[in-house]
Amino acid sequence: MKRECGISPTTLLICLTLLAGCFEDRWDKEVSSNPSAAKVSASGLCKAYGLDRAKADKDYKGKIIEVYGPVQETWAEGERTMVVLSVGKEAEVRCMVSPASGPDLADLKVGRPTMLKGKCRGIVRGDLMLGGCLIQDPLRALKAKTMTGDPQ
Repeated sequence: MKRECGISPTTLLICLTLLAGCFEDRWDKEVSSNPSAAKVSASGLCKAYGLDRAKADKDYKGKIIEVYGPVQETWAEGERTMVVLSVGKEAEVRCMVSPASGPDLADLKVGRPTMLKGKCRGIVRGDLMLGGCLIQDPLRALKAKTMTGDPQ
């Protein structure tokens, strides 16, 4: 492979991987401290990108959104967890969940609906991605009160 800029492909790949991790950390802080710009189902988001990618990018990409749908699968990637929301046989939304949502990960079960808040990255390597995701559990406060025995 001819190198015009003097950087080897391996070095470039390592730098891009490191930068992706830095952006995820920045997104974690941004997602947790800002309100959502939109709330949409995973199937609605995939449908929007399937119909008109340019319009969907304009509406969602780079914005903090809440996406809900059934969990298809989860797996660990280092200290983060990838959560995949099912949309059907042909589409899915992948969300890299922040370590801050660790306590809520135990409640994730395949097939169970969940809501994730994250920064929409649009289509990345063929998948619809959200970055810096937090699990939005509407029952979190109630669960905490139950665990502590608080009747209020």
